[in-house]
Amino acid sequence: MKRIQKELVAILGVCSTLICTLPLLADENRKPVQLTNGPAQLTKGPAKLGSPVQLGGSTQLGGPVQLTKGPAQLTNGPVQLTNGPVQLTNGPVQLLGNGISLRNEGKCNHHLMVGTDTLFAFDKSDLTPAAQVTLTKLGAIIKKFGTHPATVEGHTDGKGTDQYNQGLSERRAKSVKVWLVVHSYITEQTPAIGYGKKRPVAPNTHPDGSDNPAGRQLNRRVEVVIDTCH
Repeated sequence: MKRIQKELVAILGVCSTLICTLPLLADENRKPVQLTNGPAQLTKGPAKLGSPVQLGGSTQLGGPVQLTKGPAQLTNGPVQLTNGPVQLTNGPVQLLGNGISLRNEGKCNHHLMVGTDTLFAFDKSDLTPAAQVTLTKLGAIIKKFGTHPATVEGHTDGKGTDQYNQGLSERRAKSVKVWLVVHSYITEQTPAIGYGKKRPVAPNTHPDGSDNPAGRQLNRRVEVVIDTCH
């Protein structure tokens, strides 16, 4: 009888141990997910517990960045223009679309600026076929200002000699003037002036002296300056 009692106690002890162990095992399966560095990579279905989540990839940004308060920080590469003001070295600029922007100088002078990369091929002064769309938009904006004296100005970036850039800026200003005159947006008496690289609106180089392609892109432009005080 004593032998049978000992065997029952041993069996009950094993069962008791198993019963007590099951909740512990369940608790092990309910431990929190261990995250590692980086954004979580989400996949279909519930997360599998028991090992850290493997994170892969990085955040993908969609669309251009919307600049709000403060001046725009220009870095290497072409400038991505979006709606809203952009801070240049000589004042804020309002982007109007089609590569056209507006900079107001005081109450009277209004600078309609067009990047020459949208009008001319590299190192050329003949308008490209694609320039027609931009100049048509520019002409419509000029008309909204009413009848006032205007000047067409040509500007280049800092590459090349003063003499070469002066000639290129003059030829480009004249090309834009001729188109605007032919389409009755300005008069034949409107002056066309070239300033070469003398009047940049952004740095041509970085503070360390290295090339600044984004700044040079902004400096390559033709402006129609309208004097609304006369």
